Amino acid sequence: MKTKTNNTVKILLFTIAAMMLAPLQVQAKQCVEYARERSGIPIYGDAWTWWDSAIRGNYHVSNTPRVGSVLVWPRQTGMATYGHVAYVSQIVSSDVIKIDHANWSPLGAVDGKVYTGIYVKDLSGGNWTSVKVQYGNVVNGTIKYGSTSWRVNGFISRTPPNTAPVIANLSASSDYLGNVIVSFNVNDTTGDRVAQTDVWVRLGTTAITGTYVATTNNSNLGAHRVVIPAANLRGRLFNGSYYTAGVRAFDSAWLSSGDRFSNSFPYNQPAVTSAPEIGISISGTQIACNSSQNSAANFTSTTVGSEQYNRYTIANTGTGTLTVGALNLSNTTDFSIYAYPASSVAPGQTTSFSIKFRPTSAGTKNCTLNLTNNDSNENPYSFTISGTAQGGSTTITTTSAMERYAAKNTSWLGTFTGTTHQDSTFSYRYYSSGVWLANQTGTNNVWYLWSGTWYSVGSQ
Repeated sequence: MKTKTNNTVKILLFTIAAMMLAPLQVQAKQCVEYARERSGIPIYGDAWTWWDSAIRGNYHVSNTPRVGSVLVWPRQTGMATYGHVAYVSQIVSSDVIKIDHANWSPLGAVDGKVYTGIYVKDLSGGNWTSVKVQYGNVVNGTIKYGSTSWRVNGFISRTPPNTAPVIANLSASSDYLGNVIVSFNVNDTTGDRVAQTDVWVRLGTTAITGTYVATTNNSNLGAHRVVIPAANLRGRLFNGSYYTAGVRAFDSAWLSSGDRFSNSFPYNQPAVTSAPEIGISISGTQIACNSSQNSAANFTSTTVGSEQYNRYTIANTGTGTLTVGALNLSNTTDFSIYAYPASSVAPGQTTSFSIKFRPTSAGTKNCTLNLTNNDSNENPYSFTISGTAQGGSTTITTTSAMERYAAKNTSWLGTFTGTTHQDSTFSYRYYSSGVWLANQTGTNNVWYLWSGTWYSVGSQ
């Protein structure tokens, strides 16, 4: 009898110990059914639909956990069909809560079981948009979380606790640049985050069109500073006139503070300064200042002694008069100024200048162009131009045999010897009756040198 009693006690103690090592299990339920019973929020449908249903049903939604609220998981990898919901049973710290939920156990239990007191940790810096869930028992105060980072929508409450945000310490002023600075605090006794602030300027009781600034930020409560830029106010606000600023704020449940208005303040309109802005282009293509590779600015290939002309356009896109000064070329052997620009260019107007390229020898020729002006950051306006010369006055003197090449066909017609004759453009050879002659007329064969090759053009 004593032995039977001892065995019964041992079994009872073992059962109690096992229950203490695992969270409480109750009857099998779906997660939505359990969350609805615990929270009292009468939302139906799959778990992933709860967030939108709560918004449409005017329930309180936020990124701030409260005991009694429901945490919502959207559909995602690992819960692609239904999503998940859980009841918030305890706030442990700013980034840790405890939940009670059904049909998804972090401890690896069978579907449909209810587990309570499960730790959930925020991974999003207080925004509660990403979490990890407890996996395994708490051992010596250490919580083991699963490896998966789950996306969550936020928290749903049955009623919005203590309603809307409050605007405090509202003030407005104008700085020396013409911006309007609006400062204020947003307070909310429920700790909701600020979803949006609206700020505008009023003349009397009338909002001024074009001054409205909306800031969507999901920011923290407390101090806010909104700048309405001078560009929005130009032509709408006037120097020395008095205005007020209007402000409203919305919390994460889109509850509004209502419109609040600042002190009256004088507007300081900045003095309008005029400044020229230079740009140079060719055939509509902009040439960058201080650039060395401008294919559009270059001349096409030509022959030694031939002339080409490029016309460049100077545009003033600034608000002040552009003064055009000296135009200088680094290479005046092959390049020269053919036409000069006007000495001043009004805002929105243009002038032009032309450069002549007349190469004196074969090869690639470069030239740096510098145009002095009164632009604040592009003076002088400098860029490189270039051109290539073919052929030229290369002197060839040889008595070795040379193969004669006919200009109109590719057949070889024999070999001849002799010397060359050269003028200012091409090197020529003349052949008549087996003798190389100087510049002759009549039936002589005319040859010229082009890129190192002698060509025949027939009789001269």
